[in-house]
Amino acid sequence: MSAPERELPAGELVVASGGFLVFFVAFFADTMFGRVLGYGDGPGYSRPFFERARTLWTDSLFGGYPVVGDAQSGFFNPVSVVLGGLGFGFDAFVVAGYVLCAVGGFALGRVLTGSRLAGVAAGLAFSTSGFIVGQLDHVAMVHVAGWLAFALAALELLHRQGSWQAFVGLSVSVACVVLAGSFQLTAYGGAVLALVLVVRTLQRPDRLRFFSVAVLAMLGGGLLGAVALSPSLELVGMSVRSALTFENFVSNTYSPGLLPSFAFPRLFLGNEALAGLPEVEVGGFVGVVVLLVALVGAVAAPRREAWLWGAIVLGSLVLALGPSTPLPRLLFHVPLWNLFRGPSRHLFELSLGVAALTALGVAAVQRGQLSRRAVVLTAAGLVVFFAVALGLLWFSTPRAVTVPLPQRLMPWADWRLGAPVLVGGLAVSLVWLGRHLPPFAAVLLVLAAGVELVAVHQAARWRRQTPADGTPPLSPDLAPHLAAATRRGERLLVLRGYWDPLVPANAALSEGVSSVSGYSPLEPRTFAEVTGIDANGQVYDPGRLVVDENVVLDLLSVGLVVIAPGHVLPPPRFEAVETLPVGALIRNTRVRPRAWFVSETVRLDGDEARAALTRSVLPDGRRFDPATIALVEKAEPGHWSPDCEARQRGRGEGWLELETSCAGPGFLVVSERGFPGWRATVDGERVPIVRTDVLISGVEVPAGSRVVTLRYSPSSLWVGVALALLGALLVVGAAVRLRRSPLRQPT
Repeated sequence: MSAPERELPAGELVVASGGFLVFFVAFFADTMFGRVLGYGDGPGYSRPFFERARTLWTDSLFGGYPVVGDAQSGFFNPVSVVLGGLGFGFDAFVVAGYVLCAVGGFALGRVLTGSRLAGVAAGLAFSTSGFIVGQLDHVAMVHVAGWLAFALAALELLHRQGSWQAFVGLSVSVACVVLAGSFQLTAYGGAVLALVLVVRTLQRPDRLRFFSVAVLAMLGGGLLGAVALSPSLELVGMSVRSALTFENFVSNTYSPGLLPSFAFPRLFLGNEALAGLPEVEVGGFVGVVVLLVALVGAVAAPRREAWLWGAIVLGSLVLALGPSTPLPRLLFHVPLWNLFRGPSRHLFELSLGVAALTALGVAAVQRGQLSRRAVVLTAAGLVVFFAVALGLLWFSTPRAVTVPLPQRLMPWADWRLGAPVLVGGLAVSLVWLGRHLPPFAAVLLVLAAGVELVAVHQAARWRRQTPADGTPPLSPDLAPHLAAATRRGERLLVLRGYWDPLVPANAALSEGVSSVSGYSPLEPRTFAEVTGIDANGQVYDPGRLVVDENVVLDLLSVGLVVIAPGHVLPPPRFEAVETLPVGALIRNTRVRPRAWFVSETVRLDGDEARAALTRSVLPDGRRFDPATIALVEKAEPGHWSPDCEARQRGRGEGWLELETSCAGPGFLVVSERGFPGWRATVDGERVPIVRTDVLISGVEVPAGSRVVTLRYSPSSLWVGVALALLGALLVVGAAVRLRRSPLRQPT
């Protein structure tokens, strides 16, 4: 191979980054300036995490939530850390993800073909594919996709060049994949990396050494990412996602009826008749020009390359179809894999495979490697695709978008179908031109692909759904009340959760308001079961939670409740604070403080303890009053000094300090979630934390004046840090050895 095919100069990456940055600023210009770049989970989930202070714990979700364990929060995302530290806003973080995808695609195409133009084509095809743009509401997935493209480019470079730089690049890319925050795409991308590694290994004379070096690079990268992986695994094991039903596992499937969206997206995008199909599920769009050039790559590229990337495309498509094939039934029994819902997200691998084939196709046109047979086969492939798409439109698509086929084939009758057909004809002509004017035709193909991709996305629904920038996340009428309650140590409950117009989604997180509501797919399972609050923050049975006998809200220090218009909470426990046309703010008069002493502890586990919380009755028939009695697990029952006082000395995200005074040994109840990682000290001496009242914590305090401190410092994080240090040593040591003895270059 020639030198350009084995090299990826840093200067080219810098130039590509600048060019794609300008491109995406222009691409998103109408939604960036004066609006928030994103819709759905973008501003509702990702933005609050990006803009908040980077602490391990937050009191603004579910009465206490380990942010460090939620990878999707972006806590460890390297781009988020850098941009947030430099003071850039959320829009910059979103754009950076798309630039990352584009430059990663460029790097992959450049290494595969040795052509800069092919790299540009791959970057465009990948970063503006329907799937990647459709993930505008899942920013972590966009970043993971970009780093995975870099990882593939580094693996290809290691195969072709065998240098220590490629080794380090592969390790760092894999680490960033893990740190970026979407373990689902990390798993899917890991499968692609494994497949490419096996194929490249079989192509080498030094198979064992190359395979060992590549695996060592990936292992080192995985260990570097363990700082995020370790606390995340802890949270996942305790969350509502720890076990999915098969129905949830196959939810959001890319059905066969949506396959025409690969080339005819305008029939689906923005079509109100198909409002039940989120745009991300129409994410198979790749564009007619890109599709044709990818077909050129499949026909004209070396057979092994065509088979490799073609298998990735077809395999991911089959997986994306979900229960339309028998594969999900088998995959549902694979540990860890069965934690990921949404088979349509396998379109990520499809987009990546199509981008690689596009690079191979552009390189073939640019170098004049097209035979007459290749052009004919490519044109025939496009005709077959159009025929299949039309058949699916006729038989599978909802009738709301179906008109007689003869009319739809006429661009002047239905341009949504006719325009892609004409674009396909133009692209075939450019491919034919490539036999006579190769470089010129290749440039025209890349320009045509870019114009088509940009034009299609102009009609996307997300351009109309992005919220106005500067819109306060909290109702200004409620904000003073919520801020005052947070200063008092009280928490907020929003009965409607994510969809409440007064306190939407994770608005409490943005404003630093203490809350038992919130939105996260990793909501702790026990909390959800006891409170009846789902992962969207919605109370699915409000009547059970607010009855007088239920003391859960009192124990969680819930002082304020936001309700819908017309909803009434039973007095005298609840009294109105503020009434508005779209809802009302209600006060819970029985709210408990953040810490108090009880005179008796009763040992109750499991269902008996939960029943006592919801019925205020102990198994022995006595009334359960949380002000005087605490329910403890794995601790001996007992009576404690009634002459005790607790005063808050300081409180922040993930820590609480109290001054206590007791005439005798006392039992202190603290309204902080009983989650692994909390540590307690009394006068600086470590003491055990007792899980109390199912959801919160308790500490035994000796007689006298004491200082009690609780702090969140999870051991899972420090295990991850230790593994990351081990990974760094592994990568550095292997890179030094590889520098002295590089891999043999393949023949």
